[in-house]
Amino acid sequence: MSLRLTPERLASALAPIHPSHPDAFVRIATWTEVLDRWSRVQRLVGWRSAEGLLAEGIADAWAAVPLVERVDRPIVDLGSGSGLPALILAAALPDRRFQLVEVRRKRAAFLREAVRRMGLSRARVHHCKAEELRGTPDAPERPLLAARAFAPPAELLAEAMRWGSAACLLNLNDPVDDPDWRQLATAEGRPPGRLHQLLAPI
Repeated sequence: MSLRLTPERLASALAPIHPSHPDAFVRIATWTEVLDRWSRVQRLVGWRSAEGLLAEGIADAWAAVPLVERVDRPIVDLGSGSGLPALILAAALPDRRFQLVEVRRKRAAFLREAVRRMGLSRARVHHCKAEELRGTPDAPERPLLAARAFAPPAELLAEAMRWGSAACLLNLNDPVDDPDWRQLATAEGRPPGRLHQLLAPI
């Protein structure tokens, strides 16, 4: 089955959640086209249909856009994989600087093509481990760190500390109880019950 979605279908599903940059739905539709083509060779996402991808993967990432807007810092996405959530966030916020970190060569190649096709001139893909980028001239100072399935929460927060992050975006159902971090904001994700949490170091 196809994973492709039209800008019109995306707008009808996502517009009520967040008023986006006017070209966001075109960019996300382009990502689904690239994703569909690459997924015929290697499996990049677990969803088999475009509607499943939209209802859970895209809508979930979209729900985090208002949180990311609160922190005016470059965004580093660890373990970017298929581009969730980074490419959905970047589609809505094309003027923000994004660094997508992916250790798997084929997935990094996919991300580079998706970034190029989506016209995301401020996004860059790094084929490396997180620690290989951290501390280099290419690593932004005090970034907002995001990750969908990079590591358990405690490990991700420890990694965010090593980056000197200004904030960290987590996807958890329960509040984080960490004395080094405070919660700035939350947003309900998709499917219902999934909670996006924006944390800042104390």
